[in-house]
Amino acid sequence: MTQSVTQPVQPEPPTPILPPTMTAPIAPDLESPKALLKRSKEVARAVKQYARENKELKVIFEKRAFPRREIVQFCAACFKVTAMVTMTEEVISDKGEEFGYVAIAHALNMTGRVVSGAEAACMYSEPDWQGKPSYQLRSMAQTRACSKVLCNLFAYVLQMAGFCATPAEEMGPGEKPQREITTPCYECGNKVSKKRALVMRRKHGKELCFDCEKKLHAQAGEKILAPLNDPKQVAEYVKTRKANGGQPIVQALDAVEEGIA
Repeated sequence: MTQSVTQPVQPEPPTPILPPTMTAPIAPDLESPKALLKRSKEVARAVKQYARENKELKVIFEKRAFPRREIVQFCAACFKVTAMVTMTEEVISDKGEEFGYVAIAHALNMTGRVVSGAEAACMYSEPDWQGKPSYQLRSMAQTRACSKVLCNLFAYVLQMAGFCATPAEEMGPGEKPQREITTPCYECGNKVSKKRALVMRRKHGKELCFDCEKKLHAQAGEKILAPLNDPKQVAEYVKTRKANGGQPIVQALDAVEEGIA
């Protein structure tokens, strides 16, 4: 008698392990140029208002306005962007001499994504930073880097608000133009600025300093009041008015009354 042999059940093939699928981040919806322009104008108006309420944050060089860090930060905050210092490095020569500091900053949007970057430096060779402690130069390098990266992003908005896109921290006092004092005063010879000389020529026909213009006004006032200070001229004036029948306004009123009567 033959026995049947049962075949063992074959196992199912193993399920392959698939690598995890990386889901691509959803890109934010881009604004249309018209919508971006509208929002930029709205932010520019807000930046103007903020600058008017905080006049010390605006620096004037050569008749142009440069924004300080706070104005740039406010502009970026309106777009939900901020700056972060990512590196600060000391610049040292081969001989171990300290030259200054270089800092790198990046701009982050509201999702934490890096959208821009910039670097800036603060050196001992600058006239305003010679002999200053190193921590001040380090801090200024970071300040300049943060202001620079935000200005790079929103330069067009700052221009709409009436500012130059260069941060005020990069403009030293040495770049502020001094008035050119070259023109001599016509009366005393003291030097006056070109602007004042031009104004005085249009007004008085000659270049005058402040003191000489003041004297000229005093002389003109004395000339006008001279008849009132001379008793003979006052007496003649009164005599003439009486001979003419009084003041002209009184004569006119008398004539009107006679006409009505």
